[in-house]
Parts: sequence; C-alpha cells; structure tokens
Amino acid sequence: MSLILPVGPYHPALHEPICIKLYTEGEYVVDVDLKLGHVHRGIEWLGERRTWIQVPYLAERICGICGDVHRVTYLSAVESLLGIDPPPRAKYIRTIMLELERIHSHLLIIAALFHAIGFDAWFMQIMAVREKVMDLCEMISGNRKQYAMSVIGGVRKDIPDEMKPKILRVIQEIRDYTKKVIIPVMEGDKTYQARTRDVSKIDYGTAYEYHLVGPTVRASGVYSDIRYDEPYEAYPEVDWEVIVHQDGDNWARMYVRALEVLVSCDIVEQCLEKMPGGDIIHPKAKPWLRVPPRVPEGEAVFRTEAPRGELIHYVLSTGGDKPARWRVRTPSYANFGGIKPLLVGTHVADVPISYTSIDPCLSCTNRVEIIDVKSGQARVVTSVDLIQLSRKVTKKMILYGKDYR
Repeated sequence: MSLILPVGPYHPALHEPICIKLYTEGEYVVDVDLKLGHVHRGIEWLGERRTWIQVPYLAERICGICGDVHRVTYLSAVESLLGIDPPPRAKYIRTIMLELERIHSHLLIIAALFHAIGFDAWFMQIMAVREKVMDLCEMISGNRKQYAMSVIGGVRKDIPDEMKPKILRVIQEIRDYTKKVIIPVMEGDKTYQARTRDVSKIDYGTAYEYHLVGPTVRASGVYSDIRYDEPYEAYPEVDWEVIVHQDGDNWARMYVRALEVLVSCDIVEQCLEKMPGGDIIHPKAKPWLRVPPRVPEGEAVFRTEAPRGELIHYVLSTGGDKPARWRVRTPSYANFGGIKPLLVGTHVADVPISYTSIDPCLSCTNRVEIIDVKSGQARVVTSVDLIQLSRKVTKKMILYGKDYR
C-alpha cells in the first residue's frame, strides 16, 4: 500500500522548518520530494544596502553555528578586490577561530545524532564538552558566538601568550574525550551500529555526480577539502590530513566528523606553536575599522571549507562603498541535492537519523519560490521581484504608519 508521509515543516525530528514528503511502500521510502523556503530572511538583499564593513555582521548571522567562516569568506573576497593581504599573525588567528568553530560544530551534530538514536545521556555529555570550546571562543573574541573577530585586512583582537595554556588544556580535553568516549561508542556500541551501519549508503559515484560537499562527500571516498585543494589563511603552514572514508553510510559520515575533531585539535595546537609575531591588521586597513573603503570595480569569488563543506561567497563592486551584488552558496544547499539518494530505500524510522547525518542547516539555505496553487507552476523570486516588493511595503508603511503589518 502506497502512502505519502509528510515530515515537517514542523516535526519533532526536525530542528528547523523543512518539508520532506516521503512516498512509502510499507516501511520503506521509495521516493522523496523536498520543499525548502520556510525561512527566508533576505540577507543578500540586505547586504547590498549595507557598506563593505557592515556586511560582515550580516554574513556572520547567515548561520547560527558556523558564522565565522561566512565572515572570513566574505572578507577574503573583499580583500582580493582591495589588493591587500592580512598579516601572517592575523591569518594564524583566523585559522584558530575557524578550527574552534569546526570543533564545536562537529560536536553539536554528533550529539544531535546521538539524540536522534535515543542516547540522551551521550547527547548531554557531548554538549557539556562542546561548551568548553564555546568558552574558549568567548575568551578570545569577547563573544560566545558571532565573534566579530575578523575585519578587512586582519583581525580586531590578538591572542596573547597568557591565553595559550588554557586553549591547549581545553584542546587536550576535547581530544581525550573524542578518543576515549565518542569514537569507542561509534566503533563498539551495538545499538549505534545497528542504526547507522549500511543505512542510507551513498557510493563514490553518486556523491560525485550529485556534487555533495564536506564530510558528507568525504565519507563516500571523495578526496575533497578546500583547505587542502586551495589553501588559505595559515593552512599551508601546518601539517594535517584530509579524513576520507569509503563506506558512505550514516556511520561513516559521523565517524569522519569525529576524526576531523582530532585533526582540528592538531591544527589549533600547531597554529599556537608556530604563530609569528607582528601586526594583526594590515596598516592600510586600519581606517576601514570605522570608515568603509571604496572598493575598486570588479568581482571576486572566494571558497573556504566550512564545517559542512564548500562555502562560496561572490561579491561585485561598481566602485562604491557598498557591494553591488553579494551571493552566497552554502554547503547545505549543495548537500540537499542528494536528499533523494540518501533517503530512498531506507526505513521510515531511519529518516531522522539519515537526515541528521548530512548536518543540514536551513537558515543558511533557503531561497524564495512562489507556487501558484491553482496551476501548480513554480517561479523563483528574483532580486528585482524583492526590490519591487520592498517598495510596495515601504509605501504602505508611509501611508499607514510604522505599525503597518
């Protein structure tokens, strides 16, 4: 008997609104229809009406977990247009913050998957360990999240020598907990293995064909990591390895993240040890802390490896103090393209676990689409449509006052 089972947009198994329409035969999923667009904040449109030094604060709020990498990616694109390069010490500090963010992001999704399986005790323990990383980020930047650490041409705060022992101590705690608790549970717990091994397998060819990114594609044997392929910041100066697994199932996707936590710990330690002295911001960029620059005409694209995978920021300048166009391609947007091969063939009960295994983020993914309920035809909303809609709303606000809804 065929049955259409909607999961979402509001569902106990989902942390953000998304509608996954499952076509089922008995207990098995035979087809999937994905509906995005329940959360659209117009961040790109807003950014094009902010100055070059205001946009980073919007960029950092694209995602509530991996905001720093958005900020750094945007700033790197702008820096390439300005023709400046952050000082070496600033690059090391940026790398440390990026890897701390990767650690707490990976720990969060590992904990979330344990929760999806029913291991709430492990969930609470991992989140308590993750909290120590958040404390480090707050100690360094002054903010628990949305660090506002990087600026055009460098960073706004240094990491003094007296901070290093505490950072190293916490990093060692994270490494020990990952090696002694998280990895042994993944490798030895029968319940965990039963719910993740050989479930939602994506082979090398499918992962490559669907252009999946990040730990999701590396868990299917594809050797792809922007930190290695196109090194940036301090990554060329430290020794580390790209974690790749061949199994391509739920277990492999989470196991890759656990091993990447250990790699990130190694990178942070090396950056602290090798960090050079000198300035933390380019001399030419110091006035831009308060006054936005006029960026030369041109366009730039910069790629980084966010915790979820390849992140792309595109900026276009017409010579003013604001970007003429700002475009963001997030890793979740790429990985959602593989939702059908991920879920088709699995048990309905495994859908929440399989969905969690790709570490989805809706707040950084959604685009607007208008669907005519009578004809069923869909139309993507363009930037011109958004501008016209904004003008209509502004006119109504002028007519009816600020309380207009």
